[in-house]
Amino acid sequence: MRPSSAAPPSTSPLPAPKSKGEDGFDFFDLLDIINPLQHIPFVSSLYRQITGDELGAAPRVLGGALFGGPIGAGAALANAVVEGQTGKDLGEHAIAWVNDEPAAGELRHRRRPRCPSDRDGGNGTWSLPGLQS
Repeated sequence: MRPSSAAPPSTSPLPAPKSKGEDGFDFFDLLDIINPLQHIPFVSSLYRQITGDELGAAPRVLGGALFGGPIGAGAALANAVVEGQTGKDLGEHAIAWVNDEPAAGELRHRRRPRCPSDRDGGNGTWSLPGLQS
């Protein structure tokens, strides 16, 4: 017998999970389109936080068109663009603003000392940990 050059079969019986939109349009995307909780402003962000569901760009725009007509489709398209650029949709940005969380890409800075004496206890010099003068 000749040894087979084929790769050994995978030990996992389940396929690897795919991120939203990676596997194409499926039944769950159809449910996302017709679920009104996915398309009500602010309610949709809370709904997705509670359930852990993710809404792809295509179901967002198609559901926006279904429930809001051309204006809803335009708003959903703008929301999808914002989410694509920042990682958060407009509702998530609003929730972060209310909770006083930093926006995507924004860094919170600590207040800097006014002079060296504020940092080192009053001797007027800057001291760095690990360095001795």
